[in-house]
Amino acid sequence: MTAPFDTTALESRWKRWVIEPHRDWTWAMLRTLYGDPRRHYHTLQHVSACLDLLDEAWVRERLRQNQVATESVELALFWHDAVYVPGSPHNERMSADLLVALKPVLVVENPDAITSSVWVAIKETQTHATPTNVAAAVVEIDLSILGTPEATYDAYVRDVRAEYAHVSDAQWRQGRTAFLKGMLERKHIFRWVLERFEEPARANMKRELLAMEGA
Repeated sequence: MTAPFDTTALESRWKRWVIEPHRDWTWAMLRTLYGDPRRHYHTLQHVSACLDLLDEAWVRERLRQNQVATESVELALFWHDAVYVPGSPHNERMSADLLVALKPVLVVENPDAITSSVWVAIKETQTHATPTNVAAAVVEIDLSILGTPEATYDAYVRDVRAEYAHVSDAQWRQGRTAFLKGMLERKHIFRWVLERFEEPARANMKRELLAMEGA
């Protein structure tokens, strides 16, 4: 059995972004949303993994080179999957709107600029478009699971399939195949920050696609 995920560090990290007396209830909202028992991959553990990657020195340097505000990336990563109903086209928009609604209680120098850039970044995790450097960084970090070692990638696929337990195998294969082919048809999946993930991501997705087509 997998040990429960300890959210203590993540809670402390979030609360640094919020003024009192709003820290506890905003964290409780995040924890409740991401803690829905129907979630298997899109959890606080996913958020934590994204933030761990953001903290790596080489990633920070790439962000600096591309003039990306790390605070915008971090806020977007906290909220990018706050609303997650498998298959719904509204998840990202509502997640972004929730974060923007917290603007009055955020500890940032320029709330309007931050929340506008974060709103776009969260929204684009739906289509994986990269209209801004902030969005590009958030999208690439969110997709970093695609370029992880095979065992980690396979666990991610199983977890996402569990979130779609309400659909048939045929429906799952159809939707997943469309996603994989769409990603593989892109000239670049990782271009702004995580270029080193490009080849392993393509290898993982091709392997999954071959297995699915042979099933």
